[in-house]
Order: sequence, then structure tokens, then C-alpha cells
Amino acid sequence: MAVHSPPEISPITVLTPVRPIWAWWLRLSWLFADRSRWIKRPLLALSFIHAAHWGLMDRLPTRGPRRAARRLPAPYVVFQSNFDGRATEYAEAFAITVAWRINGLWAGGYGFPGPRPQSRFVKYVLDHAVEGPFHYYSA
Repeated sequence: MAVHSPPEISPITVLTPVRPIWAWWLRLSWLFADRSRWIKRPLLALSFIHAAHWGLMDRLPTRGPRRAARRLPAPYVVFQSNFDGRATEYAEAFAITVAWRINGLWAGGYGFPGPRPQSRFVKYVLDHAVEGPFHYYSA
């Protein structure tokens, strides 16, 4: 009897600087995207994804109770996910399955090559991925 081990679960965090006007687009579009079945359905169909989250960051907190947050030179899209398999295959699947959604998220990113050809997009994602993780838990 063969024993099958569960697939490897991998985390990824991608930090992408975007143009300030693009940050406004994201803030507006995310209000509607979260409530849209039309936008979410193809993403939910990617069964190898366990969780995914997008956020926008334009400041970093500073130490001390009365210090203001330090403004970043550009806003950043923060993408976090965990999935079955390797990051290369994960990014390729996104580029193939939901290319126009990738454009809707990252087209305002500095140096964004677009989802096609997939090899350039995969390189872009991996180049912007945070090394690590330093700690990761999955249940």
C-alpha cells in the first residue's frame, strides 16, 4: 500500500512599489472587487491556493508613542499567499488563468512586464518576493 504525503505548502510575500495614482485605483477597485463574484470566481477555482491577501502600504511605523509614521517613497502592494507547490508554478498559473486580473493589480507597478509571456511575469514576482519566511505556520 502506497503512502502519499500531503503536498508541500509554500508561502510567498511579494512587495511591489507602485505609482501613487495606481494606489488610488487599487483603493477604489478593491471596494468592488471583494464583492464581485465575477472577479472572485476564477480565483476561487484555483484549488491549489489555501489563502491569498492583497494590501497597500504607504507608511512604516516608527518607534515611540508620539512619532508619526514614516512615509515610503512609493506605495507598495503587499501580496501574501500560501499554496501547494513551488512559487514558479504558482505565478505561472496566475499568468495563464487570470491574466487580466494580474494587470488590474500590478499594471501600475514600476517595471511590471505584464502577465505574458509568463516567464517575464514569473521573474518579476520572484524578484519582488521577500526572502524567508522567517516563521510560517499552516494548519
